Amino acid sequence: MIPVEEKDNYYSVKKVLDLVGISESHFRRILKEFREYIPTKKGMRNKDLFSLSSIKTIKSIVEYKKLSLSKDDIICYLQKSNSVARSRLETPEFLKKTTIEKFSKDETGAEIYNLMMELSSKCRTQDKRIGSLKKTLNKRTETYRKDMKELNEVLDKYKRELDIVSEKMILMEREKLDWEKKGFFRKLMGLFS
Repeated sequence: MIPVEEKDNYYSVKKVLDLVGISESHFRRILKEFREYIPTKKGMRNKDLFSLSSIKTIKSIVEYKKLSLSKDDIICYLQKSNSVARSRLETPEFLKKTTIEKFSKDETGAEIYNLMMELSSKCRTQDKRIGSLKKTLNKRTETYRKDMKELNEVLDKYKRELDIVSEKMILMEREKLDWEKKGFFRKLMGLFS
């Protein structure tokens, strides 16, 4: 459980490291890769401060990393998360980029939610397609392995048969030579008798 002890529920990097339980270098790598999904607020001396939702997002990223998910997969899961959308709405950078006159905070949130649901749907569709392709490739790979095994067995059988035929041909050739020698000697003996 995350304690509420810092001003306005924002936490320093050191406190986030303690709460999440990762090293500073690991935290910096995560922040570098996923900064746009981890909203921050600038504190004194221009240092990053993190909200509770940011900490939850960081914990999610750490868990996804432990599952060996790729960056794209992690981003897809983060985009599915409503907490990311809400936390992005709370950041001053997002509010600066959005024209506040056009949209109220709720309308912008609904718009982002709809966009995220659309992206989530597309991610699920792509996941299903990838899963289907993976199954198809696995089946084909297994079929090719079986075919290769059968072909190797047939090839080995033909090699053995070819060796047997070669040996028989060599024996027949020797017998032929023996008969020719015997026949030559018989004819030769027939001339002298």
